[in-house]
Amino acid sequence: MTTESTSAMAALARRVDSLADEELAPETVTDIERAFVDTVGVTYGGLADGAGARVVRIHDTEYEQGRVPEHGQNLVRVPGTDIRTTPTDGAFVIGTAAHALDFDDSVPSIPAHVSCVVVPAILSVGSRVDASGRDAIVAYLAGYETVHALGEAGSPGHYDRGWHPTGTLGGFGAAAASAALLGLDREETANALGLAASMASGLRANYGSDGKPMHAGLAARSGVTAALAAREGATATTDALTDDHGFFDLYGDGRSLEDAPPLELDLDGRAFPRVGLFRKQYPCCHCAHAAIAAVSSIVAERDLAPESVGEVRVLVSEMGAAALDEAFPTTADEARFSLPYLLGRAVLDGAVGFGAFEPDAYRDPAVRTVAERVRMDVDESRETSSLRTTVELTTTAGETVRREDVSPPGSPDSPMSEAALREKFENCRQRLDDADRSTAVESDAYQSLRALSKQPSIRALVEDL
Repeated sequence: MTTESTSAMAALARRVDSLADEELAPETVTDIERAFVDTVGVTYGGLADGAGARVVRIHDTEYEQGRVPEHGQNLVRVPGTDIRTTPTDGAFVIGTAAHALDFDDSVPSIPAHVSCVVVPAILSVGSRVDASGRDAIVAYLAGYETVHALGEAGSPGHYDRGWHPTGTLGGFGAAAASAALLGLDREETANALGLAASMASGLRANYGSDGKPMHAGLAARSGVTAALAAREGATATTDALTDDHGFFDLYGDGRSLEDAPPLELDLDGRAFPRVGLFRKQYPCCHCAHAAIAAVSSIVAERDLAPESVGEVRVLVSEMGAAALDEAFPTTADEARFSLPYLLGRAVLDGAVGFGAFEPDAYRDPAVRTVAERVRMDVDESRETSSLRTTVELTTTAGETVRREDVSPPGSPDSPMSEAALREKFENCRQRLDDADRSTAVESDAYQSLRALSKQPSIRALVEDL
């Protein structure tokens, strides 16, 4: 591949390269710093049990068998643990834990979770090369912009065919972020993106299982691997994205990347400040958040007892209907995607928290009773990927309360406050402490991450997380 190539990968590589000298708006830097805070926080929580704890055990088993070196300056630390490992394995463990609770931020327009893949790659590679905080900010933007460009080019066909974009597109973002940190030139960066195309994976069929958070970990690891390989001279074809047998031909709806207008629009201007991130208030599928908030507020305002709730009707987008399940869950992981269960919890508990996903919480007969009164319909007038929701709650007395076009809390038009973000971070860290799995975390970890752009050393920062 030559740097003169006009391929989609070369265009994306030029975009990544151009960020190094770009003047970033203060609000963009702040929002990226908040993305690191949020991602490290949910990683703490995700390490406590479930998929996060399982990948730690996988790593520990490998270590006991002597497959991970005991010492070495190139080892990186997994925050909240005593694990020191390779950048690729570090990215896998952190990425899986970051997505384990389904509490990490998202970009619904693509639709994908970006930070749970890109941040783990940055923490791992950034620790290895001892990048600065400013380098990490630029690398995040490189990863985000790459995922967003590909996501817009492939939507909605990619998602509709059953792919989980966090896993399939996230690896490109991790590769771009890693390439920026490793100082790859444009040709090497394009090769890294092409190699990442061959590693893309993630099936929506695995929603509601450990497979879903592992998609994030695998994508982070793949992206780091692709960038490291490209640095050593590994090549990819110029057509890995757009060839007749390339990524978009096989994973999308047959459109090539060059034929998709959104890519050209994105290359002319940064998507991050325009689109931003949706941060989560509840540890479950984002498509349910607006409905949870609406139902919780109606119940609180009218002081409704569970037995007073007659019916709850929810109108969601096509993506919401595809992601959410109308069935009652049979496992705690399935519960994160069951709209009837989640709204049953909202009625009973006033919100949806960690307790809703304890191993036997879904067996509560009281929540099943309320869940049976929940109905979900598609609002065909709504934008396909919208997280906005309309809720109608009818009481047993015959009163109907309607909440129209509700936006989920934490969205760009209803952003999470600094106090709420800190509370979320500390609650996640406490979850890890309660599980007795954490190592000592520096007390000012939150503030250190919020001042990421001023940090001289990512390696030193990660040592204190």
